[in-house]
Amino acid sequence: MLPKGTTGLITDKFSRLEFYDEDASILRLATVFPLPEKLTRRFVDAMDEVLVVENYPAIELQIPDRTKVKSGFVDRGRGRPQFEEKIQGFTVIRDRLGPASSINMAHGVKKLHPDRNIMAVTFEDHFFHSGMPAYVNSLYNDSVSVLLVMASERADELRQVLRSYGVANIVDIGEITELARFVNTKEPVVALYRGMI
Repeated sequence: MLPKGTTGLITDKFSRLEFYDEDASILRLATVFPLPEKLTRRFVDAMDEVLVVENYPAIELQIPDRTKVKSGFVDRGRGRPQFEEKIQGFTVIRDRLGPASSINMAHGVKKLHPDRNIMAVTFEDHFFHSGMPAYVNSLYNDSVSVLLVMASERADELRQVLRSYGVANIVDIGEITELARFVNTKEPVVALYRGMI
């Protein structure tokens, strides 16, 4: 455990750590099942908010109290809307079903609700794993939403790939508040962000 601030990250991979700055506390688990419950509970209790970063919801499903947890995999309660998270005027879609699944889900939500401001959130590795065909599909079908990629080491490669798809609006942001300027955008926007949300 690396305690540094009141925003926490729980992960099972060292490769995720480069996304987070010196203000994030990190709990890296060597095993995800069974979850070391006491250690995890102490960590979550000490944080204001916690992001669980994993390919599938093995860790998150075992956390008894997920009120502080932001991952997008598991709904926070029965009967609550599936897409209720809002950031800077956007309905946020996270990778609920696997790496970069947020891109396909955002496309579907945007097609069903064209009046909504939709933002898909994924990691750079998730984008390269399975997000590229999903994003090409959304572009081909004229789905306009913002894609926020938490980028660290592959931002230049991301820009190159996105430009090859014809995406002209690729921006680096330093603060999440900068996303507000893309509310009601009519063009595809990809924001690259180093940090966690």
